[in-house]
Amino acid sequence: MVPINLVRSSNAALRSIPSTSHSAGITALFVSGTSGIGLYTLRALTRHTEGKALTVYIVGRSAYRAKPVLSELQRISPRARFTFIEADVSLIRNVDSVCKKVIESEKGGKGKLDSLFMTPGGISIPFRRRETSEELDRLFALRYYARMRIIQNLLPLLESELEPSTSPGPNSIPSRMVSIHGSGFEYGINLDDLNLKHNFSLLNACNTPLQ
Repeated sequence: MVPINLVRSSNAALRSIPSTSHSAGITALFVSGTSGIGLYTLRALTRHTEGKALTVYIVGRSAYRAKPVLSELQRISPRARFTFIEADVSLIRNVDSVCKKVIESEKGGKGKLDSLFMTPGGISIPFRRRETSEELDRLFALRYYARMRIIQNLLPLLESELEPSTSPGPNSIPSRMVSIHGSGFEYGINLDDLNLKHNFSLLNACNTPLQ
């Protein structure tokens, strides 16, 4: 486990992150940021960057549930800009739409994404395979396909470099991607049924995307 003093010093260093050549401050995308780990991490980021330019795109399924969250975050950091995008990311076509909106907002793809934090998930009740209209299991889509598609679509923003004429400073840091799954579910994988059409179970649906 990472020592708590290292975590605190890393959080404190957020205030000293320099502006990039593309945009001032920090730009982040939180997929599933209105509850759970995503929300708590977003709150922490907002607190530790208070007083610094911060742009955050938050993806969630309900604009109604997001409203009090946005109000809370704005109180924590009045200077920050929070944009909510309502979407069900278990559908890959919705993922593409979300990414398109982010790219267009970031100067048509010429901006930069400093942080990508993904925590979409859930539990299928009853515990059975539930296919989306795209013929993918919903839980599998949330834990794997949607996340890989987001990374693929936004890679140019995540890899955006400083202009050649600008040398990175000592405090420059690369973009970060964090994808939270289900620790403790790592075990064998069925290579003959990766899509779990014939061997679906809650444990398999949690484990297979981790591999």
